[in-house]
Amino acid sequence: MTGDGSQKGLFRTLTETARVHDLNLQGTVAPLGSRFQVGAIAGVSAGQITDCAFEGTVSGVDAVGGIVGCSQVTGLVENCRVSGSVSGSHFVGGVAGENAGVVRSCTNEAAVNTTEQQNQVALSDVTLETLTGAESLNNATDVGGVTGVNTGVVRSCENRGDVGYRQMGYNVGGIVGQLEPVTRVDYSEDALQMLQDQLNALNQTAGQVSGHLQSGVTGVSDGLDSLKSQAQNARDAAAALVPKPGELPDLPDRDSIQAAKNDLTSRIQNLNQTVSGMSASVEGSVDALTGDLQAITDQMNAINQTVNQAGDYLGWEFTDVSDEDTADDQAAKVEGCVNEGEVCADWNAGGIAGAMAPENDLDTLTSVEFYGEKSLHLYGQMRAVLLNCTNSAPVYAGKQNAGGAGILVLAAGAGILLARRRKRKTTV
Repeated sequence: MTGDGSQKGLFRTLTETARVHDLNLQGTVAPLGSRFQVGAIAGVSAGQITDCAFEGTVSGVDAVGGIVGCSQVTGLVENCRVSGSVSGSHFVGGVAGENAGVVRSCTNEAAVNTTEQQNQVALSDVTLETLTGAESLNNATDVGGVTGVNTGVVRSCENRGDVGYRQMGYNVGGIVGQLEPVTRVDYSEDALQMLQDQLNALNQTAGQVSGHLQSGVTGVSDGLDSLKSQAQNARDAAAALVPKPGELPDLPDRDSIQAAKNDLTSRIQNLNQTVSGMSASVEGSVDALTGDLQAITDQMNAINQTVNQAGDYLGWEFTDVSDEDTADDQAAKVEGCVNEGEVCADWNAGGIAGAMAPENDLDTLTSVEFYGEKSLHLYGQMRAVLLNCTNSAPVYAGKQNAGGAGILVLAAGAGILLARRRKRKTTV
């Protein structure tokens, strides 16, 4: 298969419902042109590839694998075997170039980027992404015996083929070239958002103060108007009992006097009720105003505290939670794998994983999960796990950063470890 283009393989793309099994292939997959996502069976797979084998040569530029170029989140590659040779520039694996799904119980016997020519990047393959990325233009990166770059799960796999070329390339591992951590980012309320909420509450309370003042003033004003009217009525009632100046009073009429007296008493009672109402209105307003002023004081204290502690609610913090891994975690994990193939690189060579870190500063963050509304205060967790893995082959690093396995749990390294500059060299 030598045609131009990308997503090359026996199948260009496998969807989630696709099933490929018990298939044995021999031959050469070496397309021309862009050559992204190249694999013997599929260029890109979101389905299942099981019990398959390939013997031959696979070559491309990015995302090159002996079985599949790119296995997506729903993809499964299981019980597959590869022999021959696999080569590319970035994200190159004996079984899968890129894996976001599951690669399980697979064996690679193919040589992966083991010649000088395979580890050099041709100028015709240079793109805007490689120019702006953090990768070296003349070195192959993220090369692994099973997968080149992994954000999913690689379990119970074995590599028997040699991987990499001495003093060339970086992020080269016996099982995975680059194990990218899964990252969870939780956005929390930042200081500016807190201050905005507190100022909104203060504004609302100030509105309540104005309302209560207006209510109290209105109640007193209405009471005064009523008091004036009722006082005049009482004066009129009292005048009915008093003779006008210069007039001789009539003979007392007991019934008339009693009626006038009753009217005056009623007027006085109305005056008392109006005064009581005015007093109650003032007291109610005072109580409401007292509560409002206390609320304003509390809100001002909270605002001052927010301003003083603004630094605690701005910025970000990331924590490595790899040691909290559980069986339910199905991402950024390599478990129960064995490497028996020699591993060579210029930088970051590992018997199991070449690197356990984000790809580069311009990574697209496809393995990042975001929660909450965006803010200036965030908390992140990163997790990448190597579990129960064993390396028994030599590991060579031209410059620095060489390890028998990497940062891991319950892993073993028994091979020879050499670093030319002897920097950051460890047996595990």
